[in-house]
Amino acid sequence: MAYADTPVRLSKWDKDDVYAAAHKILSQKKYNWAYEREWRVLGEYPGQMPYQGDIVSDVYFGSRIDPHHKSRISSVFGGRGTKLYQMKVTGYRHSWSRE
Repeated sequence: MAYADTPVRLSKWDKDDVYAAAHKILSQKKYNWAYEREWRVLGEYPGQMPYQGDIVSDVYFGSRIDPHHKSRISSVFGGRGTKLYQMKVTGYRHSWSRE
């Protein structure tokens, strides 16, 4: 993930390569979020991406995740020793609890 103070700028040439344009947009966030040190895996085709080994060590669920999505993600990673965390927002503060 790249972090910057200004949003990604697309040009008229980006419309010819949708994947490159999507990569530009989805691989950058505002600099304020740099503390997350986020990683994203982007593939050219929709669907599952095969990988070997347990490369994901932690999964953090946002406070507004759809329960169905959380259940699906938990069923994939829960049995692999991956640590799952749930965000809770109270007023202007947030906290994480281990699932």
